[in-house]
Amino acid sequence: MTYPLAEQLLEHLWSRVDPLQGEELYVILDAARDRRILAAATRSGAPSRCLYDGAPPAVAAVAPYLVRLRRDSMLLSQVADHGWGQAWGIFLVSRANIDRLADHLKQFVLACDDDDSTFYFRYYDPRVFRVYLPTCTALELEAIFGPVRCYLVEHEDPDKVVEYWFAVEGMSRTTSLRPADAPPEPPAEESAGEPGEPGEPGDEWVVVEEESQS
Repeated sequence: MTYPLAEQLLEHLWSRVDPLQGEELYVILDAARDRRILAAATRSGAPSRCLYDGAPPAVAAVAPYLVRLRRDSMLLSQVADHGWGQAWGIFLVSRANIDRLADHLKQFVLACDDDDSTFYFRYYDPRVFRVYLPTCTALELEAIFGPVRCYLVEHEDPDKVVEYWFAVEGMSRTTSLRPADAPPEPPAEESAGEPGEPGEPGDEWVVVEEESQS
């Protein structure tokens, strides 16, 4: 089932990008959420980087991937249609090139607990990001943002977008995608299975090849 406000979502995402300032729209996609994600990202030809350095194939298949998006990207449309509200990842706006941005984001995929045990930190899950970011100190926020001007993530209500900026006050803002006079849509049925599982039969994407960019 496709997200009914996908067009409004795309308009909102691109409204936050200033191409005159050299800004690009990126997404971190969590391949563990649905096995179609990595296949679609790979076949799209969009520039992408795995955020797990040196991962073996089994781990790379469920790793997070940073992808640079174009306005006419079929991949972006597919993510908006099928992934919004399903915790497939987070969007971000930056002037940094994809290699610099990937190096920055890789710093946060491993964390240590109180016993100094290392674990993968899935900060790119919007449910985690919304809880984690407000707990950060100013120094931690400065580190997390780095070259990122803005993070955009789904709200627990998928008809809303939460935006985060690095600022002392007013760091976040929630925007509704639905016109004020529009009635709410009935709840959508979950189309994707457990992480790494396919959606319902007949719900496979038709992936259109896109021109590769460097």
